[in-house]
Amino acid sequence: MQAVPQQIERLKKIYSKSTDTALANAMSVSKNTISGWKKRNAIPMGFLSKVAQNEGVSIEWLLSGKGKMKQTDLELLEYDMTKIEQVFNNQLDPKILKSIADNENLQKLISLFAYAPEEFILQIIKRLEQFKEMSRV
Repeated sequence: MQAVPQQIERLKKIYSKSTDTALANAMSVSKNTISGWKKRNAIPMGFLSKVAQNEGVSIEWLLSGKGKMKQTDLELLEYDMTKIEQVFNNQLDPKILKSIADNENLQKLISLFAYAPEEFILQIIKRLEQFKEMSRV
């Protein structure tokens, strides 16, 4: 992940702003908030995720500068589905994959998998396996 100054520059690009003050106004935060991010060298992940979702930009691009700035909904869904399949070692039931593809809230959750600690992902997998077992009964 790149440093906060580069992320702030990408935020400026998203909102077509050239100064921290103009960016702060566009994002409905104070200029002091942006200064605080710079001092701490951290922007809250929830904030970046919300910007990515609201503005239709790739969270990967926003965080690291890699990939395309904007992706179509289909590209984002295909990327997320590939990540899901990798996480589940290609053993996820196609019906479950379709259910995920049709559920906007699950898509949002899964889009964050790339940034989640492995322990968290393993807990999710365990719970899904438990759910799968319960649904067989």
